[in-house]
Amino acid sequence: MEEMDKNNGKLSKFEKIIKDSFHPTVEELGSYILFKNGIEDDKSILKLIPQIDQHLRKCSKCNSLFLELNNEYVNLDNFLLERKPLAVDTKSQPAQKLLKSSAKYFKFSGVALAIICLLIFGMFSVSHLVTPASIKYAQIGNIADLYETRGRVSDDFQESLKSFENRDYDGTVNWLKKDIVDNRGDETIFYSYYILGLAYLESSKTDFIGLFPSYDNIKVNNGISALNKALQLNNSGRFLNINLDIYFFLAKADLMMNNLINAKTNLKKVISEKGSNMNEAKMILSGLE
Repeated sequence: MEEMDKNNGKLSKFEKIIKDSFHPTVEELGSYILFKNGIEDDKSILKLIPQIDQHLRKCSKCNSLFLELNNEYVNLDNFLLERKPLAVDTKSQPAQKLLKSSAKYFKFSGVALAIICLLIFGMFSVSHLVTPASIKYAQIGNIADLYETRGRVSDDFQESLKSFENRDYDGTVNWLKKDIVDNRGDETIFYSYYILGLAYLESSKTDFIGLFPSYDNIKVNNGISALNKALQLNNSGRFLNINLDIYFFLAKADLMMNNLINAKTNLKKVISEKGSNMNEAKMILSGLE
């Protein structure tokens, strides 16, 4: 008899350990909330309700999850009540389905977010390692000041600037080619070649969400040709500052092609003659050394 009492005591302790180790899943808590609100049809949750009731009183972690899910249900229910016709029963199936989906989302969203962050960080690190220094410095950057010094007023040129500002580089190229054909004898036609060169360079870049940048060689070469034509035509001596800007963007084009010798030569010219991009030219040259 005494041995039987000992065995019963051990069994009770074992049952208590098993009972204390119970934690309801997110789905069970969702069904528990729905049943408490009178909209759960699955009667299998009935056998767990006393156990969940008791567990929530002593487990702060599960109780916190319960409160968060319950608040989500209340907010969702209020949202649906505000938008559904009065004739529709408030104990609607959409609320039940949405709550269950939200419960599953709550369980896995943290893990998914962490994985996404790790992937992005890994891609950023790989991109930084495999991208040559020349490509890192090749981006054209902010050229808002460009329009403060424009010297052309033809309609086609003005339309090209609008397209350029809207990043419609194909439209920019078309307007500028028309301007060049119709006004090839104008003293300031070099401006059209200048913007044409920049449009080709801007449209040459490709990347993947800002990572792994590369440049289309054909478009870069078209840009270089247009910029060199601008240098050739800007020979009146009145717009020498524009020539120094052109040399700076020629250096950018050289970097796109990984032609470091030409890039350094053009950057040094901008620095020695104190062009408007002198400070950035110094920074790039220092990074390439």
